Amino acid sequence: MIKFPLLAILLFVGAFLFGQTRSEKEIKDLLAHKWKATHMEQGGQKMPIPTEAGDSFLDIKADGTLIEISSEGQKKSKWSYDHRTKTFTVSNEVDPLDPWKFELIKVSETELVIKATEDGMTMNMYLKRVN
Repeated sequence: MIKFPLLAILLFVGAFLFGQTRSEKEIKDLLAHKWKATHMEQGGQKMPIPTEAGDSFLDIKADGTLIEISSEGQKKSKWSYDHRTKTFTVSNEVDPLDPWKFELIKVSETELVIKATEDGMTMNMYLKRVN
């Protein structure tokens, strides 16, 4: 008879812990690493990273600096994260008044998924942590 209430309590506690969201600091700490794009997804279709992108990395620093490393060299910009809207923003060197905005879909110890929407097209980019 005691097994059912114990099981119910364990399920409730498990559901409660699973439903907890991460704090803004925890998410920023998870973001602040070096990431390599693995693939993209548009309309449910998985697509490889274009070969011309080569070995490209995003090095997201805890101080708000982002370094894009590619075969063309390094580009430095600034990043921020809005916890309320789950928006990851990167300064745009071409037009500083129009930064790039990405929806943060997932960030974990090993994976980062961001969603970009431009000209009515939506694409998810999948990145794996390399440090």
